[in-house]
Amino acid sequence: MTANDFATGAICRVVVPIALAVLAFPTTAAFGEDFPKLEYKLPNGAAFKIYGQIATGVLVYDDGFQTEAYAPIDNNNSISRVAASYGRDFGGWGLEAVVEVEYPAYSTNNINVRSPSPDWGWENTYFRRIEVTLENESYGKLWLGQGYMASDYSAEVDLSGTTVIAYSKIQGTAGGQLFRNAATGAFGPSVNSAFNNYDGLGRNVRIRYDTPKMAGFVASASYGENALGDNDTALADVALRYNNTFDDFKVSGAIAYAWQENDVEIVDGSASILHQPSGINLTFAVGSQDNGAKVGRYAYGKLGLLRDYVELGPTALVADYYYGEDIAALDSASQSFGVAAVQTIKQYNTDLYLTYRRYQYDTTTEDFEDGDAVLGGARIRF
Repeated sequence: MTANDFATGAICRVVVPIALAVLAFPTTAAFGEDFPKLEYKLPNGAAFKIYGQIATGVLVYDDGFQTEAYAPIDNNNSISRVAASYGRDFGGWGLEAVVEVEYPAYSTNNINVRSPSPDWGWENTYFRRIEVTLENESYGKLWLGQGYMASDYSAEVDLSGTTVIAYSKIQGTAGGQLFRNAATGAFGPSVNSAFNNYDGLGRNVRIRYDTPKMAGFVASASYGENALGDNDTALADVALRYNNTFDDFKVSGAIAYAWQENDVEIVDGSASILHQPSGINLTFAVGSQDNGAKVGRYAYGKLGLLRDYVELGPTALVADYYYGEDIAALDSASQSFGVAAVQTIKQYNTDLYLTYRRYQYDTTTEDFEDGDAVLGGARIRF
């Protein structure tokens, strides 16, 4: 890649999204006013919206043999994206059509010392959502098209206020990085391979139904296939979610079961509780995947504090720990601990974040150096 190519790519990654965000400000808006949204009311009562986020920063990673910095790099914990939606209400029903895309050519998910350059190619999986939904308070919600399966986010329920940088998907911080053999320095598996939160079936082309909310519970089921990926695999899942508030406590949770055509089964769940006056919160997640050859499993826990220390917005501080077995290979162990801080600036829909995370991975036959990651940056929503 030439210097000109890299410069052009940097413009695509940073300048263009920022320019889109700037368009959200009316020309008459004065500095200090709330960050406005791109929303247009149509004559028929419908609403057309353009929205999204920019989440970029600097990643520094030490693999035990060398330290490299990558910037500006997209934060795969909460990837940059843009979407357009058309919504209309009629007779107690809400209809919405959404197209949402991402472009993670240079993100924490795919960059490492052996592959430091962006891949500017396009993949169909960059279409996050191409769907239509129909919702009624009494009858529930129907989803049709490319989008969230019923089990998606079932392992990621989290009230800590830090999901932009720290939650059960701990590989998001530096997933593309590689472990190094402690004796020889040879490259081993990636962080993505060694860690997984088994968060259901992700996004696929499917039909999905959610029940109306009953006593805080919502049940969901979906069926589809991985039509935009490499394999047209049939998929099916069910999930149960819960959200409620009891006096000073806010409680959320989810459990899910998912099946793939190649006889892969996933069971996962997560729960989070927030004591609103003090800001103290606890989050847990567990999951397992049986692919016939091995059963990978993990457990994750987080302790956090979410408080309004400054007028800008809430400050979130957390420490977390992850332990997994047989994820990348049989008889392997994966461990990680991290700390993170997020400062929200409400007026500008911005989160400033900073995290440190250590990744540890070993097998019964091979030892690998620990990996240390520091990722800091900002997410701006428009």
